[in-house]
Amino acid sequence: MKLYNLCFLVIAFVVAFANAKVEVLNKKNFDKIVGKDKHVLVKFYAPWCGHCQRLAPVYEELSTYYEKESDKIIIAELNADDEKSIAKKYDIKGFPTIKLFTANTKTPIDYNDDRTVEAFSSFIEHETGIKAKIPKVHSDIVMLNSGNFDEVVFKPKAHALVLFFAPWCGHCKSLAPTFEKVATDYVNEENVIIAKIDATENTVLAEKYNVKGYPHLVFFDASEKSKEGYEPIVYDGGRSEEDFIEFLNEKCKTNRLVGGGLNEKAGRISTLDDLVKKFVSTDSKEEIANIISEASKIAETINDKYSNYYVKVMNKINEKKDYIDKEIARLTKIMSGKNISNVKADDFAKRINILNIFKNKEAKEENTKDEL
Repeated sequence: MKLYNLCFLVIAFVVAFANAKVEVLNKKNFDKIVGKDKHVLVKFYAPWCGHCQRLAPVYEELSTYYEKESDKIIIAELNADDEKSIAKKYDIKGFPTIKLFTANTKTPIDYNDDRTVEAFSSFIEHETGIKAKIPKVHSDIVMLNSGNFDEVVFKPKAHALVLFFAPWCGHCKSLAPTFEKVATDYVNEENVIIAKIDATENTVLAEKYNVKGYPHLVFFDASEKSKEGYEPIVYDGGRSEEDFIEFLNEKCKTNRLVGGGLNEKAGRISTLDDLVKKFVSTDSKEEIANIISEASKIAETINDKYSNYYVKVMNKINEKKDYIDKEIARLTKIMSGKNISNVKADDFAKRINILNIFKNKEAKEENTKDEL
């Protein structure tokens, strides 16, 4: 292991225990705490154990959720290196080993489930009836593991940006809120998946995708990943929300903005933009009719709701000259409301983008330059 990775392990371990709420057990207090009138969840660990170091922040977090239940249950740990006699008594052969001593007994129940706060709390509730109030944090990031990785990442027609992380990694923790924002920004993009996987718990996949440090980001291109011998792209760009959005817009052909909105190109179709230029440049009824007819044929070929919207707008303008301004005002007013869904907001933003290129010849020509 490289020296700097070892340093991060040590620092993470020290920080995790600096303000520990976990009860520390030893030969002096073990018998005074375990087997009495409180349930005791004990983590047997070794300071040098990498798995123990990775579990430390999770276990520390778990203890905070049981502070209000401290009259019923204790979340504790024991250094098995220092307390070899106790470790031997309970047949501790690997680390971390977690056992629950229910009240008034020294015969423990082995814990063999996932090492997450949710899994620990579910086990405790099942065995003791004590239910902790663990807040459910909504996330738009897809959580991967060895069981669902291929199904999610190699979903047909879907791009995927995958973050390989380690729970103890400081850089991963720093990146987490930004990555969450990116996932939320793309939540309405059905063909863009923002996902993460704990590389320390899924070592086979980490090795397969050459994960040697954290965080490690890999992009799977929808148009390439089904090809034989495909190698995904290792993302080595900037780690700001804007950096990720710029990268994903380029690779996924999306039009997202920081914060999840859409830029002025969203919903627009270049071949129909060209017809709009002709449409707004003529007053000839015959030519307008021919343009609408041509646009209808293109829309039928594309078979997309926004291609059909171009045709609808052309017909509306042909019937009512002030249609554009009134429709933009109507959609903008609805978008400013509090109850509009993200999906509807996206739809209206795309419609407004299309309406704007009809507003006048100068605006249309400027937008056409942007397309080039």
